[in-house]
Amino acid sequence: MNGQGRILVVDDTRPLRLKLAAATTALGHLCHSVASGREALDHMRNHPVDAVLLDIVMPEMDGFEVLKAMKGDPALKEIPVIVISSLDDTESAVQAIELGAEDFLPKNFDPVIFKARVNTLLQKKRVRDAEVDYLKQVQKLARAAQVLKVGNYNPAKLGLQEISERRDALGDLARVFSDAAQKVYERERRLRQSIKTLRGGFGLILLGIIWGLVAPLSRMASGLDAHPFGMAFWVSLLSGLCCIGWSVAKGTMPRPREIPWRYFIAYALLGAVVSESLVFFVAGKIEASIISIIVVLEGFLAFAFAAFMRIEQPSLSRFAGLLLGLLGVLVILYDKFTGASSSALLWTVVALSIPACYAAEGIMLAARRPEGIATITTVGIMQLVAAVILLPIALATGQMIYPAATPGAMELTIILIAAASLSANVLFLHLITGLGSVFAGQAAYFTTMAGIGWSVVLLGESLNGWIWAALGLTAAGLFLVGPKHEAEPEPPAVGAMHEAPQT
Repeated sequence: MNGQGRILVVDDTRPLRLKLAAATTALGHLCHSVASGREALDHMRNHPVDAVLLDIVMPEMDGFEVLKAMKGDPALKEIPVIVISSLDDTESAVQAIELGAEDFLPKNFDPVIFKARVNTLLQKKRVRDAEVDYLKQVQKLARAAQVLKVGNYNPAKLGLQEISERRDALGDLARVFSDAAQKVYERERRLRQSIKTLRGGFGLILLGIIWGLVAPLSRMASGLDAHPFGMAFWVSLLSGLCCIGWSVAKGTMPRPREIPWRYFIAYALLGAVVSESLVFFVAGKIEASIISIIVVLEGFLAFAFAAFMRIEQPSLSRFAGLLLGLLGVLVILYDKFTGASSSALLWTVVALSIPACYAAEGIMLAARRPEGIATITTVGIMQLVAAVILLPIALATGQMIYPAATPGAMELTIILIAAASLSANVLFLHLITGLGSVFAGQAAYFTTMAGIGWSVVLLGESLNGWIWAALGLTAAGLFLVGPKHEAEPEPPAVGAMHEAPQT
């Protein structure tokens, strides 16, 4: 605060009110005058005041009542008051001081005495304000110590910005607290990010192992004369019923009117009707290991879609990774061109749309997933909507599969595919929610490796040199594309922090 004060003059007599105001203004202070006690209280509650010159004898509400009201109001009780009294009314002046007034002046005051008492009063007010402010900041520092004591090292939660700007010992202590907290918080944040990424990596491996089963199981089912649309219907129905049953049991199933049906129809068409049907169709035409390798394109396409939609920032290394991935697929196509039938070549090209569907599904889930619907419920609704769409298609094309009274190899295979599809979809959606669509898309590489392994174990397939070369190129491409790091926001610098509510 500078030397200028804000003075409130309270007197019902206009000549004395003008005299006090003129004397106050002559000292270089700001002055506001009112003619009654009620006006004075209203002004003090709505405007900052550093001192009050208060007349005792006033109609309606006298000076004593004003003092009592001020001392009973926490917002006003610290404002110092000088009472204005007559020379022969010292008893009233004493009573006013007992009620909390700081000093008194006679109505016929001497200008020198007036200056000394007013300026002294304002100086006391400044000292008192500084002491109160210092104590408040000490309390803030004590609360910050309690926050640190319970293990919350987020600098934004300490609320020490204002104290850190002080150039005294208290400011030094606040800066030490803030600097130490920021360093610890950054270390903890990096550790949490590493743990999060590590868990995500295990999730990707598990997702790849589960998803990698789909292609070889689908090829096994095609050898049992299982029709693609019929298989897609039963896989969607079984996995959907399991998810919805779980949601109902857990009480997470939303009311029908709360479900965004347009979103789930689009999600079902992309994530089940088209992609699953394509897998089942292609599995009967080309080797499962080739399908698994083509699926690795999902990671590249997910990044391409995300970069196009500005969900992720493109970079030269990531574009180089995309090119390497495409080159790997071209090697597979070259291998298929060489001595392959036109039918096998056609189905290999058709298989390229499978990772495109998966990548688009992941981007859609990351960008527009409905809020307030649990992961397993989201998968269940999608799968049931897909089953409703697939049922008339399977019936119209004559591809409906009617389970035998005694389940055989085909029924068991469909159940295994449904279980793998259910588990993979739930885990995939969980990874997208926590780590982003591009990171989840990297599961395609683990899907490829697992798919190749399952194809060799379950189907006895083998890979030639061209396929291994393609796999090496796609692996290098995935390394360059890399996952998106979903790090926590950087804590603000100590000097730029906004004071946060204490927790």
